[in-house]
Amino acid sequence: MKRMKVISREYKIMMDHRLFVDRKSAMIEFLAEIKALGLQLGLNTTDQVSKPKRREVVFLDTPDFSVYLNGLIFRQRTDLDLKLTEYTLKARSPDRYLAASANIQPNHEQESEIKLEEDISTPFQVRFSHSGKCAGPVDQPKTLGEASQMFPGLGALRRDGQICSPDIRLQPVNAMTAFERVIKGPKITIGDAIAESAIIFWSNGKDGRPMVAEFSFRYADKSENYSGETVKAAKLLYESMQRLDWFLPDGKPKTQFVYQANSKA
Repeated sequence: MKRMKVISREYKIMMDHRLFVDRKSAMIEFLAEIKALGLQLGLNTTDQVSKPKRREVVFLDTPDFSVYLNGLIFRQRTDLDLKLTEYTLKARSPDRYLAASANIQPNHEQESEIKLEEDISTPFQVRFSHSGKCAGPVDQPKTLGEASQMFPGLGALRRDGQICSPDIRLQPVNAMTAFERVIKGPKITIGDAIAESAIIFWSNGKDGRPMVAEFSFRYADKSENYSGETVKAAKLLYESMQRLDWFLPDGKPKTQFVYQANSKA
């Protein structure tokens, strides 16, 4: 197997969503603290903040979570402003080669995006994320067989030593549709890299109270040429952020948040 390049490294931190009920004023305070922390660490940050991108996010799985238990995540995401729907099949693992070997290839290569990334969660846990993404219909696939026409790898799922039937029903995990706001935050100069940051809020409907808040920053290199100066500075920033009052030590990452209601996950 040809060794895939890790094209980006993303550092994710869960924030206390209860502090963002008044989202706009809390954002101003939070970003001011991020900038002050950057200055303290000798990192330059811009004041750039984008208009929120509004999306609906649904995780799809069988009633007994066969997708998840095969090490995969199947997600539908709809851009509410552009009226575009995309599907992602993702394999995550602390084993780089296990993640990279997963069949996440969409059926139509010319309309797809394939990538291998490194995801870092608190306190400093590394997982590799191999994902395939493609455009798709607003109407969700109703069975595993329909979904496998989009991502053939879903047709090879196994439970109890047997290939899963294509007739198994797919449904939104825990009947949840998350209303997502994505705000591009400041760019941060980390070593010899420019990291892009983002703040993501999930709520139950556009007028609902926040139920998830996440801050992340990432830097990228298609050649996987990350300097020691950059990774050292990024680790220092990430660990320093975990000492801010905004940090939620027991906060659940978004995928875990969706699946948490069922002990099978």
